[in-house]
Amino acid sequence: GGANKKGGHNNGNSSSGVTNTTTSNAAMTSSSNNSSNRGKAAKLGTEGEDEEEIDGPDGSKIPVPKLPLRFTPGTVKAAAWHVLSAAGPTGLGIVEIARRMQRQGLRDLRSSKTPEATVAGALSRDLVFARVAPATYALRAVLAAAERLAGGLFEGRKGRGGGGGE
Repeated sequence: GGANKKGGHNNGNSSSGVTNTTTSNAAMTSSSNNSSNRGKAAKLGTEGEDEEEIDGPDGSKIPVPKLPLRFTPGTVKAAAWHVLSAAGPTGLGIVEIARRMQRQGLRDLRSSKTPEATVAGALSRDLVFARVAPATYALRAVLAAAERLAGGLFEGRKGRGGGGGE
């Protein structure tokens, strides 16, 4: 039973006991989670799982993007990975990612009431994707390869500016 819940302040004297218990448990959960730790535990993946190394022009090793094995074709993450692998280090906005996923037939988002929120939620919880500006994501492997190739030229750009040099 639930009569012996820790932190539930429902003693029967409240006019909205269920709401009170739910609210106090939610408040207890969110207050016990330090906001700086909240996102860290939820991130999936391991650093470097989305890249492999090839020989660069000067003989050094250069990381290049590689679809992680845990990304199943047809999922939001796999579709976003394919879209972002062609986007470059400046990345793409969430709306554009969702539009390209749909247009390329990688993922049908028409049944989702909030496709942008679906995409943003999936990307924000995985280490493979890096937020380079508000509502803008790129692949970490693409960022790493661009940094290595450019020798730091991309440092400080943070996804702003021209659309990939076109």
